[in-house]
Amino acid sequence: MTPLPGESDQPYPNRQPGYLGLICAACPECGVNMPLSLQLPSWLRHLITLFLTLDGNFKANVFFKRDDGSDHALTDGRMYFDEQALFEEFAKMFVINNEDKEVPCRAHIGSIRHQGTTKYGNTAVSGVICCACNHAVAGSFVDMLKGEVFALGMYAQHQFLRRFNSPPHEADDETTPTVFSYDSLCSFIVNMVKRAKEMFPDEEWLQKVLIDSEGQIPADHINGHGPDCQVLWQAIYFGCRAHFHGETADVIWAFLNSLGHSTRQMTGGAQHDTMNFVMDTWNNSKVVRQAELLAAERMEALRLFEMHMAIVEDLSRQNSDQVGAWSRLRRAPTKRKGEKPLSVYQHMLTIDNVLDGLVNEECQRMKDENLEQRLTAAQWICDGIAIERNQILVIALLKDNREHPLNDTWTTISKLRDTLNTDLKEFRDRQRSIHPHLKLSALDVDEAEVTAVQLPSYLSKRRRHLATGANATELKAQEIQIRCAQANEGILAVQAASLALTAVKKARELDYRGQGGKTCSERNLEKANLMKMHEITIYNTAHAALVALGHMEEDADSLYRFLTVRDTRRKETHLHRVRGGSRLFDGTALISRETDHG
Repeated sequence: MTPLPGESDQPYPNRQPGYLGLICAACPECGVNMPLSLQLPSWLRHLITLFLTLDGNFKANVFFKRDDGSDHALTDGRMYFDEQALFEEFAKMFVINNEDKEVPCRAHIGSIRHQGTTKYGNTAVSGVICCACNHAVAGSFVDMLKGEVFALGMYAQHQFLRRFNSPPHEADDETTPTVFSYDSLCSFIVNMVKRAKEMFPDEEWLQKVLIDSEGQIPADHINGHGPDCQVLWQAIYFGCRAHFHGETADVIWAFLNSLGHSTRQMTGGAQHDTMNFVMDTWNNSKVVRQAELLAAERMEALRLFEMHMAIVEDLSRQNSDQVGAWSRLRRAPTKRKGEKPLSVYQHMLTIDNVLDGLVNEECQRMKDENLEQRLTAAQWICDGIAIERNQILVIALLKDNREHPLNDTWTTISKLRDTLNTDLKEFRDRQRSIHPHLKLSALDVDEAEVTAVQLPSYLSKRRRHLATGANATELKAQEIQIRCAQANEGILAVQAASLALTAVKKARELDYRGQGGKTCSERNLEKANLMKMHEITIYNTAHAALVALGHMEEDADSLYRFLTVRDTRRKETHLHRVRGGSRLFDGTALISRETDHG
């Protein structure tokens, strides 16, 4: 049909002319699958929100190849990679700011630490950055030159949004609510808007989208960040966000990684064409089945909603006197200048969080009483628990070394013993000021793992009184809080160790020659089993300390009950791959109350 004068010949005017890639049909687009202007209650905003994930992949790299300049991609600028000439011009001007490499938390995220490092100097392209929607449909790819530079991530965001009809690219139009998920968001967001203004000064629509956007760290990557980031950027702490885990770009890598072995040997143009065609097939498989997948997800979401509402109703009945106060709390996390971020959802006990609270209280007390600032007793208790953990690990490694001697194992034991001797010296020096009348335990520098760590729980278990110079009740109360946090972390550690043990159960009884022996897989299995037993021992140590301190009874049917290997056993998933049936017990390694009382 011929357009009338003044009308566009494009069905969606904001789409890039000549674009051959697929665009997700389920993501909200103004004027396409939703009205140009739509008002919804805030608790339904997820229905019109565009959820995007950003992630880098270093397996899709490209080696240096001889190129006479005749290698041009057939899909240059028409699919998921931008025009090569424009990208090369842009790549000459991107800058790695020092702020991008300053991690605001204690995370060890490769995308932050490896920006511009020389380790990628032997490849023409060190990998790709992908921007995808929450339906795992890839929207843009950008070559990484030397690491996952944030400017390239911004470039991928821009490429995705400019090919999308929503938000409209007029400054006065209202933007679609947008949520970005990135494993380095805590650092990426610091200069995000500033970076966009420097890179795309004329595209005000992009700057408006970024200013109005929200963000989160993906559900799996958040565990590698510090407590502050887990408060500010945890998806489950935001309204209308629980269904978006933010890991959809990683789903694409599982499909693309097998292609990397061949594409890294291609020239740049051939690699772009191959990845464009392959990812277009991936996108097509997602878009064609979208109605079926979304219908299934809707039914599952309704089932989960009913279950969660039943839990909320039950908790509300049990805590009816507190529901009114809870309802008045602010759900969004807050951070004031000079203070730590706070959230009403900070219910997860960790040693770091408990220690921070105890140290702050003790420092404030010393300030109020005009006492000299010194190392707090809470920090001393925490240091003692860390020494205990290393001692238990040395004992486990010594047993493993007797059964299967290895130089690497003995080297690890020697290093741990050196560390223990240093830590014990500082710990015992501090102990003299806390327990001035308590005789120090015997110390053998050659076997530091057998030295007793004289914490309040150790003394209580042996019915020895604390020194009168210290506040015995306060010390016991502080250790109880830290031990509860240790037990809570221990539950998660045992769960992770159980999963790791299941993953490495793949050793053959005999090799291809019919001979038995210590294969690499079998050795990996031994190591995984050792770490699992180590985490169980650490958890049970915390349990024993809580019993000795009088916090609970020996046979208490509570959250922190004694843990056995049977409680963490799983089905042999390497032999029986039953979908959704990997756990032998529903409460495996979580020690859920339902299992305890069921």
